[in-house]
Amino acid sequence: MINLSYVYQSFLDLLYPPDVKCIICQGREDVKRGVGLCIPCYNDLSLIEQPAIPEYYIKYRACTKIFSVCRYTASAKDLIYRYKYKGEKHLAVNLGWMMYQRAVQHLTRDGVDFVTAVPLHLSRKRQRGFNQSRLLAVRIGYLLEKPVHYNLISRVKDTPTQTALNGEQRWENVADAFKISASLDLTGKNVLLVDDVCTTGATLNSCGKTIIRAGASRVYGITFAAGSGY
Repeated sequence: MINLSYVYQSFLDLLYPPDVKCIICQGREDVKRGVGLCIPCYNDLSLIEQPAIPEYYIKYRACTKIFSVCRYTASAKDLIYRYKYKGEKHLAVNLGWMMYQRAVQHLTRDGVDFVTAVPLHLSRKRQRGFNQSRLLAVRIGYLLEKPVHYNLISRVKDTPTQTALNGEQRWENVADAFKISASLDLTGKNVLLVDDVCTTGATLNSCGKTIIRAGASRVYGITFAAGSGY
C-alpha cells in the first residue's frame, strides 16, 4: 500500500529544496540543512529548549507535555502568516523539520504511536483552503516514521478565532469543541498532537481531553511557536 505522506513529502522536497536559501532573508550562505534558515536568522529565533506549561494550562492539564520550537516573535509570526495566509504551503517542510527536531529532543521514537493534528472546522478550512496543522503533522510523521491519522478528531463547534480573546475566554471558547471522528483503537496509545501556535494551551488541551477520553494513555502537544502564555 502506498504511503501518501511519504509521496507528498518527497514531492515537496523535490519542488522546494529546503536548503537552497534562507526562508526569512532569502540569503544563500550558511543555510542550516533541513531548517532552511541561515545562521543569523536562526539565531534570531527565540528558541525554547525545555517544554513549558502556560499559566492557564496548569489548571486544566490534559496533555503530558507541550513542546514548542520558539517564542512568537516577529520572525516566527511572519513565517506562520506567510504559511497560513499567503499560500506558502511549502514552509511546512522547514517548520515541520524544526518541530521534529524538538520532538526527538524530548521524546524517543518509541514514545509516540502516531501523529495527529488539531482540526479546523469545515467552514474555516473552506475559507483558508487547507489545514496548516495537518501539513505539519504529515511532515513530522514522515520524519518520525510514524503513521499520521489526521482525521482522528473533528471540530464540531465553529468557534470564533482565539486571537482577540483573553486566557479564560480561550478556554471557554474551545470547551467541548472536538470529538473523535475515526474508528481507531486508542487504548494505551501515545499520541503526538500538532498545531502551529500555542498561546494558553486551550486548543491543545481540549483536543487532548477528547483523545484521552477515547482511551489514549498520553497526549503530547507540539507547536512551532509559543505565545506570551509561556
